[in-house]
Amino acid sequence: MSEAIVRGVLGQIGPSIDWRSSSVEVARDSGKTEFPAHARTLALLRQLESTLFVLDGDASGTVPLMQQAAASQSHTLKYVLLPGKVCPEEWLWQRLACRRVECASEFGISPDRLRDLHQKIGSLFASAADTPRNIAKNRLQALCEELSQAPARVARIIAAIEMRDPASDLAPFATELREKIEDWRSRA
Repeated sequence: MSEAIVRGVLGQIGPSIDWRSSSVEVARDSGKTEFPAHARTLALLRQLESTLFVLDGDASGTVPLMQQAAASQSHTLKYVLLPGKVCPEEWLWQRLACRRVECASEFGISPDRLRDLHQKIGSLFASAADTPRNIAKNRLQALCEELSQAPARVARIIAAIEMRDPASDLAPFATELREKIEDWRSRA
């Protein structure tokens, strides 16, 4: 879901900085515990300076280890954190509840129907016995199945809707991402 959120943001900010989302290579399916090793390897290969890590909001505790790994090879780490202190699926779930009217329009259903689905599925998973991250992933997946929408599409739509609101908690992330891209381009 992180990739879809990032691509949703890039889809919104890209035209203003002459940037296409397809210009970005996104590595995924790597656990946050693996990121310090990735940072160290990229530093050893002298590739860390051209890498921007985008981490889930709940991975902020990994940053000091990544910085240490980069510094061990005399490099600095460039990163941005997705909004929230939760996994991306939980953040999307929360934003969906707040942006129900706009999201419903994009999904081709009524806001009441989206509210009912959100509440029904939320109730089903409220007492699930699993990690919060897995519950959030499965809950969002269940909603996507009910909507007959691909999860990545749902994430991109929510991100795009969030980007329309300058007061959104996605706005600072988008600003920081834009600045890091522009900085990288100025040095390339």
